[in-house]
Amino acid sequence: MEGTGYGMVLRDCSGNFLMGATYRTKRRWPIEMAEAQAMRWGLKLTRLYFSQPLLLESDFQSVIHKLNRRDATEMEVGMICEEIRDLAAEEGNVEWRF
Repeated sequence: MEGTGYGMVLRDCSGNFLMGATYRTKRRWPIEMAEAQAMRWGLKLTRLYFSQPLLLESDFQSVIHKLNRRDATEMEVGMICEEIRDLAAEEGNVEWRF
């Protein structure tokens, strides 16, 4: 099956594993898009099952840069980053870092 797969891992503040999940879509996305989707999905799952504060970590620097600067140049990635910022604002105490 062609497409894009992405995943996320949730850990507590001590680094203990809480939850992990993967997802596969039939669409072929650039890496940046898959990373942004994984961050959005992880934030949504965290909101359902765990309490704040939250720290989103990514190994893809350009997504974090777009979240910090609000300068997403690609329409789809920009929309996902905007949704991540909106979800984070609703939670109140969410950070992200590279």
